Order: sequence, then C-alpha cells, then structure tokens
Amino acid sequence: MVLKLNHFDTKTRQDTAIEEELENTLAEYFFPGVEFSISTAYPEASIPEDLQEYNGKTLQFSAGKRLFFANNPTIREQL
Repeated sequence: MVLKLNHFDTKTRQDTAIEEELENTLAEYFFPGVEFSISTAYPEASIPEDLQEYNGKTLQFSAGKRLFFANNPTIREQL
C-alpha cells in the first residue's frame, strides 16, 4: 500500500499539483483508508487561520515544518 499525499499551500489554500508517495509507513498500517494532505508551516508568516480545515481535512500532526492534514479527525488523539 502507498500513501499519496497531495501538497497544498497554507497561505493561498490552493493545491500545488505536487503529489508525494510514501511507502511502508506506520500511518498506512495504523490508518488504512485515511486520506492525507501535506503542507508547510511558515514560522514567520503562518497564523492560526491558515491551519484550519482544508478540503474536509484537519491538521492532525506535524514533523518539523511539515503539516499533515487528514480526513479522520481522531488521528491526533490516537497518536
């Protein structure tokens, strides 16, 4: 199974047409069927409104400046 993450810009709220594929991850094992999107946090420019729901997905976790949004709102609690 492969996770396909579409990238979007948090400031413009637009898809970037970049798709990233992740293979053999814990996310695909623990959260099968969940759709993820990814974005970037801009520490000097991001505001809380930039991190709100996007296309039915909410912010669930981050890794550095990478923000992971998912259509399952319980992932954050499960982690």
